[in-house]
Amino acid sequence: MARISYTQSSGAKNTHLIEDLLEMVRDGKQGCVDGVVKMIADLHENGSDCRYLKALGGGLLELKTRTPTGGARVYLFQGSEGEYVLCRAECKRETKANTTLLE
Repeated sequence: MARISYTQSSGAKNTHLIEDLLEMVRDGKQGCVDGVVKMIADLHENGSDCRYLKALGGGLLELKTRTPTGGARVYLFQGSEGEYVLCRAECKRETKANTTLLE
């Protein structure tokens, strides 16, 4: 089992990932939320052998799958203790990552 953690801004009520998922629900993209949950479960179970895990370069990784409501993506990196740190998520029709979420 892989260890997973999340990024959070100081003083924030929720993690960035939770805020992104809530926005997807508000936008009617439940299929992407379901895809994100499925990918995170696979990452937790399989670690580096996760079938959705892709390297973006510079230590940045993504979980990526297609859903009926769009492409679900989760951006993450591997921490110094080997844990996967989940940063942001999005649901999109385009094939390239949203650069503002990668900053």
